[in-house]
Amino acid sequence: VISLCCSYRPTCFLVIIAVLTEFAMTTGFAETTLGCCGTGLTEVGILCNRFTPICRNVSSYVFYDAVHPTERVYRIATDYIVKNVIPQF
Repeated sequence: VISLCCSYRPTCFLVIIAVLTEFAMTTGFAETTLGCCGTGLTEVGILCNRFTPICRNVSSYVFYDAVHPTERVYRIATDYIVKNVIPQF
């Protein structure tokens, strides 16, 4: 699925996030709908700060705040893109 959808390169990162979210159990993510920061619903950017509570295990979440992926998602996506998309250029 990823290789087919990533043939249109600008959408590749979004496709990877969608696949990680859809197959959360097989990819090791426990939470795919809420962000790790605050309530997980509305906090974005500067609203997630040192005064805002965060989850205990950030790597089990797809999203850090309401819209931004966690570092683990970025690492998985970057690894895939470097190995499978960039060589096509």
